[in-house]
Amino acid sequence: MNADSCAEANEADRLEGRPITLADQIARWTAGKNRFDGPIPGLALHRWETPTEPTSYLLPPSLCLIGQGRKRLFLGEDAYVYDAHRFLLTAVDLPVVTQIIEASSDQPYLGLTLELDLRMVAQVMLGREVALARPTDCLGVA
Repeated sequence: MNADSCAEANEADRLEGRPITLADQIARWTAGKNRFDGPIPGLALHRWETPTEPTSYLLPPSLCLIGQGRKRLFLGEDAYVYDAHRFLLTAVDLPVVTQIIEASSDQPYLGLTLELDLRMVAQVMLGREVALARPTDCLGVA
């Protein structure tokens, strides 16, 4: 799908009064493929229509969002499940094992990964006042 046809589809949804979701956008760009590398360096969109076997790899500093479906990530002895209501953010390379645990042809797993340029993140943080406190009910890996 090219940017023009995606913009036309978005406009049609907007005119119908339907909100455009992250899952909608990922579905449009990944139609017929498991991975689409976006026009932004480090951006990858993912689509799986069945659960996957566990896969191990080194995850670079990234922001991982899911528009639809669920994914399990193993880090050492700990397991984390994330979905459309939870995201993954890492600022270091992590040796992980991941597995898509919720996906079907009717409701495919739709996610995105944006690799982070830590120098750029540092520049943004230096230019802004950053709050050091975090909510106590928040679980993070860094």
